[in-house]
Amino acid sequence: MEHGGDYTKAASELSRQGYGQAAEEYAGVDLSGILGQVAASGDNPTEDNASPENGDSQDVQDEIAETFSDPGKIQEKLLHIPGFVDELTDWSMDSAPYPNRVLSFCGALAFLAYLVGRKTTDERNNRANIYLIALANSGVGKDHPRKVNMSLAINSYLGSGIADAFASGEGLEDALYLTPSMLFQVDEFDTLINSLKFSKDTKSESIIEKMLRIYSSSSSMFKLRKRAMSRSELVKQREQTNQVSNENGDFITNPNLVIFGTAIPQMFYEALSTRLLVNGLTARCLILNAGKRSHPQKAKVINPTDSIRRAIEVFKSYGASGNLTAENPAPMVIPAATQADAALEALSKTYDQLYSKYEKVQAQIPMAFWARAHEKVCKLSMLYAISANPTNPVINEEAVRWAQKFVDFLTDQALFQVHAYSYENPFDEKYQKALRYIRNAGGEYNHSKLLKRMHEAKDVFEKIISTLIENGSVVTTYKQANTRISKTYRLA
Repeated sequence: MEHGGDYTKAASELSRQGYGQAAEEYAGVDLSGILGQVAASGDNPTEDNASPENGDSQDVQDEIAETFSDPGKIQEKLLHIPGFVDELTDWSMDSAPYPNRVLSFCGALAFLAYLVGRKTTDERNNRANIYLIALANSGVGKDHPRKVNMSLAINSYLGSGIADAFASGEGLEDALYLTPSMLFQVDEFDTLINSLKFSKDTKSESIIEKMLRIYSSSSSMFKLRKRAMSRSELVKQREQTNQVSNENGDFITNPNLVIFGTAIPQMFYEALSTRLLVNGLTARCLILNAGKRSHPQKAKVINPTDSIRRAIEVFKSYGASGNLTAENPAPMVIPAATQADAALEALSKTYDQLYSKYEKVQAQIPMAFWARAHEKVCKLSMLYAISANPTNPVINEEAVRWAQKFVDFLTDQALFQVHAYSYENPFDEKYQKALRYIRNAGGEYNHSKLLKRMHEAKDVFEKIISTLIENGSVVTTYKQANTRISKTYRLA
């Protein structure tokens, strides 16, 4: 060897002599992933945002791709809320054939949000409605928590508010008009997301619009749509309106829509589109990964414990104000202790600073997620307090700190996964796939093996690798393998 065993120098010399391809040939194909992109034309940062007066926005832009690192597995302590949620989670796991803490915890938290919806509020007028998405592969046990919740609801005479799917925005609206507090337990949630992603019809648009509006209307009024009617129905409706004054039309007071969705992780993230990520729908969700399948155990009959039954009866008594409670709820205000209130105020400023950081470069996806972070903390702090002390709930500092850590972790994980799985075009999909393969292999992948696994033509593969190298995602290294030099791609 002319270079004393230095394979990098050897490769450089071969490149100088004309062997291989120069990276510059594909310099124009630089896709760094949808999270690092600036908004589409017409929404680019202004010159003011790029000026020194508004901070070094280029530094922020350069940091975006590095910011979304893998936060790892959720800490066990974040899957505990004292009182009702812990008891229901443990009971659900005890009766499951394949117990899973994340799935049972999500089921319990969603059921509590359903129980106290329209019945409670905090001092900032936040309500208990949450959208929870639990991700798990087939066979992990996604179905059991749904069975537990249905059993509890029926035993507590609350079964009319449990459903498993909605096919249209209008259907969702009508269901809430009849039952203003509902828990939808939707399996294969990625199927719904896919329909919203690819369909251009008004039906899909209506689902997105209703889910966004209902979530935001939980502390106010949700005005129902004007329905299409035949001429005879219109005449009848006009006559009834003349007889009984109804100038405000139909509406729902404080609708409580709780979603407990389940999906396969890869299918869910690949179903997301930039539009669903930046319009706030995904950012409203709490997304958890359930991890691997556990060891099996002997399943048990789902039969609620006496203490769980008693707690549910306490929750049912919240906000009772006579016969008109269903139409005009009088929610119980959950107060915050002085230190907890101060902590919530401080968090509001912290999250606002994070939002501003990404706003400088119009990184729309992290902006959408951090814009909802404080609201999530408030909702979860309230649910924590209710679970810990059903008879006299008070939001304390412990509740706020748990909610903060929980939301921060889920936000970091969601941004990382979105960056790894979602894409804007076919090339970006292949680019993200290659990067994911390298990462999952421990950060290093042999050239020949990666080419074989990608199932791409040589020229397409070379463009993908060139893009990864040019944007600094990977570096090329060379190793001695017997009498051959082996090329390897390593995460930068």
